[in-house]
Amino acid sequence: MRDRCIRSIEKAEELLKRVRALNLSEKEKSIVEKAEQYINDARYFLSRGDFFSSFGASDYAYGLLEALLFLKSL
Repeated sequence: MRDRCIRSIEKAEELLKRVRALNLSEKEKSIVEKAEQYINDARYFLSRGDFFSSFGASDYAYGLLEALLFLKSL
């Protein structure tokens, strides 16, 4: 489960890099900041051995970022 959490965090971090390269409004930037906070939370939970919370936080961050990417492609 630890390895799965690490992969999930890495996946969210990769998507974060892609989203940061976009031309974002201030509201969109605030969503990116929230996603960054969730990624940081995921790292914290992982360090505490709380794999369930780590996976959930990283997946939530990924979802926020993926939604931004989707909206920018419309």
